Amino acid sequence: MMKTKRAIFLLATSTLYFLSVSAQSSSIDASQIGDNAKVGRYVKTRGINMYYETYGKGEPLLMIHGNGGSISNFMYQVPY
Repeated sequence: MMKTKRAIFLLATSTLYFLSVSAQSSSIDASQIGDNAKVGRYVKTRGINMYYETYGKGEPLLMIHGNGGSISNFMYQVPY
């Protein structure tokens, strides 16, 4: 049981490390996420102006933050 927990912990930490290194080597400046005039747009829907940003290419992936969050919640996911 203890070996399984340790293996899961090591796998999780190495995965997080890999993702953080990959994100750091990206050409996307994470500090601009949420305030990027080049990729940020607004769409009017249901009476509100909703802000969104588009990055990368290929099949789209829609990421939606939780209640009270903002696009900056994805500052590590977007560069990856």
